[in-house]
Amino acid sequence: MNGFTIEIKSPELVTAIMALAAALQHATEPPQMSSVPQAPVTVTQPVAQPTPAPAPAPAPAPIMPAQTPIITTAPPAYTLEQLATAAAQLMDAGKQGELVQLLAHFGVRGLNLLPPDQYGAFALQLKSLGARI
Repeated sequence: MNGFTIEIKSPELVTAIMALAAALQHATEPPQMSSVPQAPVTVTQPVAQPTPAPAPAPAPAPIMPAQTPIITTAPPAYTLEQLATAAAQLMDAGKQGELVQLLAHFGVRGLNLLPPDQYGAFALQLKSLGARI
């Protein structure tokens, strides 16, 4: 007969396997008979009881139309380079004054000082002035 050997190097795994083997051994052993005499058991037939009439079935629930899931998207992310290109379009269109006012509205003197978390809002304002981003 061909055999094989399994070597387990994890003490936790060995302990778990031994516990499982012990539990399986106890589960397959026949129950032990006790030496305590038991009183005789009397079995009686239950008396048939009349069954009540079934309750009327509830009305079916109205069928609701399937709801269209709401899909939310994050606003587009803009780079400083894209904002600069859009600002250049406004300057070429003669809107330097509006661009300076827009920068002042965001509390900066130059586009390079605009915080990245404000890029989206700034881009929307550039678009409202006519820039294409």
